[in-house]
Amino acid sequence: MLIHLFTGESLYSTRFLDFVNRYFDNQKHYFIFRRPPVSGIHYSPKITRHISYVYNWRQILLLMLPALHRARRIYIHFLPIGPSLILLALLPWLWRKCVWKVWGDDLYWFQRRSDHFVDSLYERCRRLFIRNLSEIIAPMRGDYEVALSNYHTRARYSYAIYPLPTDNKMLAQARDYRKHPAEPPVVLVGNSGDPLNYHIEALHTLAFLKNMPVKIICPLNYAGDEDYYREVMITGTHLLADRFSALTEILPPQHYLRLLATVDVAIMNHRRQQGLGNIFALIYLGKKIYLHTTTTPFQYLTGLGIRVFDTLSLARQDAGSLFSFDETDRESNYRIIREELSDAKYLTLWNAILTSVD
Repeated sequence: MLIHLFTGESLYSTRFLDFVNRYFDNQKHYFIFRRPPVSGIHYSPKITRHISYVYNWRQILLLMLPALHRARRIYIHFLPIGPSLILLALLPWLWRKCVWKVWGDDLYWFQRRSDHFVDSLYERCRRLFIRNLSEIIAPMRGDYEVALSNYHTRARYSYAIYPLPTDNKMLAQARDYRKHPAEPPVVLVGNSGDPLNYHIEALHTLAFLKNMPVKIICPLNYAGDEDYYREVMITGTHLLADRFSALTEILPPQHYLRLLATVDVAIMNHRRQQGLGNIFALIYLGKKIYLHTTTTPFQYLTGLGIRVFDTLSLARQDAGSLFSFDETDRESNYRIIREELSDAKYLTLWNAILTSVD
């Protein structure tokens, strides 16, 4: 049996379970979530029979540990930071059948951890475990190289991406949206309320738009904390007045996609891999994307032949150059990402990974 170990349910995990159920033999797959069920998330009966929720030590000892021992392969979707990590580090006979599917924050945790004893203990466990994994799955090789250089892992690299929660039909419908000529251009700053979006730095580069007919939208609806949200909103209002607005509520996928369809330019000012789902969807929708050149997404996308722009150039932009985007590049970006996000491509990638132990 192949065990899939998740931290908690999300739109991505739900879509992935549906994808596995649709294209693979679900009798061979079992899914364990280390948090209680999320209200509003439902699965077909075929999938439900192969899901467990394990969130206390009794369940870990009686259900999860025996399942891990029986498993032929263990896919860890987001490497945990906590007691589960210590448990994995104490079971060396499982390491060589463990596969880590990188999400992003789990890889770069070493950059933000404290020097506190507990964090130091977790990092020691990470070093031991990551070094001895059998395989690391990441959407870009640059992330694997971060693991290689920081943890000297012996794991091999496999390329795969999660199916987007918004399926291709929804993306195609959103792509058909056409703004009314009277609607102002829209700039999206970041993908969440995480301070690693560097919203305030980006907002300062956009201050020249204060007296122009534009909308600046800043998603602050998850990650981060209230103090940071308040700081971003105060700064945004000070620099851009009523041109600035914050998105503070979680939208259903179809509504959020509708919002992305109104965007003209997206500024993803992260310094590491983050917000990939948003970036992929925005490129599919034909939007102009600014990324930091040192990030693995910038290197990955340009390697695919996708035209993206450098956030460091924003300080030299005027409104004309900020919003201008060559139609040839826009269409080329769409064709490339449409292929990368197709079910056929997902299936090719995941088939190579999930059937390699058959």
